[in-house]
Amino acid sequence: MSGPDSGLSFEDKETLTSVLPGKALYDSEFAFYLEASSIFRSSGLTAHEVAFLRLALSVAPAEADTADLWYGLIRGYIDLSYWEEAYSSIIATPFDTM
Repeated sequence: MSGPDSGLSFEDKETLTSVLPGKALYDSEFAFYLEASSIFRSSGLTAHEVAFLRLALSVAPAEADTADLWYGLIRGYIDLSYWEEAYSSIIATPFDTM
């Protein structure tokens, strides 16, 4: 996916802009996944937040600071009592202090 609006007609972009939070199209999958995880977090839907955090981490640009994403992922797994996933995430994180 080269961008969320690639191949969209003007009418499609206009329609998407009218229903998306903040009335803006996202410039990358990473930005979209971050926004989606934030929406689910604010709604208390931890399982969905975790799913989008995993997606964001999978497409994160090299220059992105992902420490908060890893923390959110681990916290989400713990909140869901997914102990093995939490442990695996702690081991997989590229940061020494989590």
